[in-house]
Amino acid sequence: MKEGLLCAVSLLLLVRFSVPQNVICYEHIDKNKGECMGILADDVSEEDCCLNINYGFKRDHTGSCEACHVAEWSEWTPWFPCTVPCLEGVKQRRRACYGKGECPDASKTETIQTAPCIEKTCCPVSGGWSVWLGWSACSVTCGKGSKTRKRICNNPLPACDGSCEGSGTDVDQCEVTTQCPTHGNWDSWQSWGQCFGTCKDEAGHQVPIQTRQRTCSNPPPSVNPPGNPCVGPAEEQRQCSWLPFCPVNGNWGPWGAWSDCPVTCGVGRQTRNRECNNPAPRHNGQPCPGSSILYKSCTVKTNCPVDGKWTEWSGWSECDRPGKVIHCKKYAGQQRRTRICTGRDYGGNPCDGVIMESRQCYNFKNCPLSGNGIWPEWSTWSNCYPHCGSNAKKRRTKICQPIYPNYTLIIQTPTKKNETVVFWGTPRQFCAPIGSVKYKFEEELSCLNVPDCED
Repeated sequence: MKEGLLCAVSLLLLVRFSVPQNVICYEHIDKNKGECMGILADDVSEEDCCLNINYGFKRDHTGSCEACHVAEWSEWTPWFPCTVPCLEGVKQRRRACYGKGECPDASKTETIQTAPCIEKTCCPVSGGWSVWLGWSACSVTCGKGSKTRKRICNNPLPACDGSCEGSGTDVDQCEVTTQCPTHGNWDSWQSWGQCFGTCKDEAGHQVPIQTRQRTCSNPPPSVNPPGNPCVGPAEEQRQCSWLPFCPVNGNWGPWGAWSDCPVTCGVGRQTRNRECNNPAPRHNGQPCPGSSILYKSCTVKTNCPVDGKWTEWSGWSECDRPGKVIHCKKYAGQQRRTRICTGRDYGGNPCDGVIMESRQCYNFKNCPLSGNGIWPEWSTWSNCYPHCGSNAKKRRTKICQPIYPNYTLIIQTPTKKNETVVFWGTPRQFCAPIGSVKYKFEEELSCLNVPDCED
């Protein structure tokens, strides 16, 4: 009996813990932030949500956003600002892998890139002030006023958009002994008198009058010397036409029918609406409480179409020409590269474009060339590796560029189409030696002002 009870409990626990947990389904993922957007349903199976591979889901409201599609890299974020405002620093950008499984191309798995940057080639240098110049005349002809004096930021001059600390103008009070007349000025208006009633009905009624007063006492006009009196009336009237109509609160009309499920595959969201028109709110009356729209999820158990996506192009094939030896000769050959359209399923669109590209070429792989090549300018600096910490380095190179023969670089193909011809393969030619170097210079320097690595 006990063994049977234990078996039943074990079976119940097995069934309980083998039931898949439902998820919260979203219609969009912000790939730069990794956030799920636009909730569709808060209690559907992961399988139903992912009938549309463009959707994302969370396993609970506080969980991270997961994508339904096969793992792929997000776009790189824009570069963040340089770590210093002047001289050399670094800037960083980030990306993330979202989706099921691992992102393609295991050789390109970096999620942070760090590159050298210079916002300004110099840092601001502060200048110094000259001595103060003389005071200006007082700003008034009677009573109290102000006077100013100035100084110039030129001792020394600032450099690289620098400035002098402090102000170039000094202000002080001054007084002229001649007595000024005091002109009258109105004091503030007193409060309006009371209007009887706080609102009017929509039919309207007689509009009451209200008044307010003010006094010429801020200040009163002087007698000797005589000041001007206040200009304008001491009393003001107006109608209480601003009184609002009495408010009418809104009330809901009946709910409409549920809409059809808006999708032909996967999870969608149905809606039904009601209007606040029974009556509608008027004259600042309260709006209807609650929402005008209701949602419920719906599922069409059909996989959504998945469009194909191109893989990266393969490398160019060997430059050749069937039936003819073209190596190190003035005969054009052809190269090809291919790519594959992957992932297309459930009637999705095929990849747009061609599966193969070709180009005309001259095969100069390991061909000896006479004379010297040309040393180019330095390449731009590489990104900093590692991307954080004081050991980050940057590199640049200068590689000897061969001088190819003066071959025709535009030819007419059998299809009567003009095509550009490229030189393919690295020939054997060196540049005039600089020291002991004939082929390649490489320079490595420390990156400056690199952020510390996070623990």
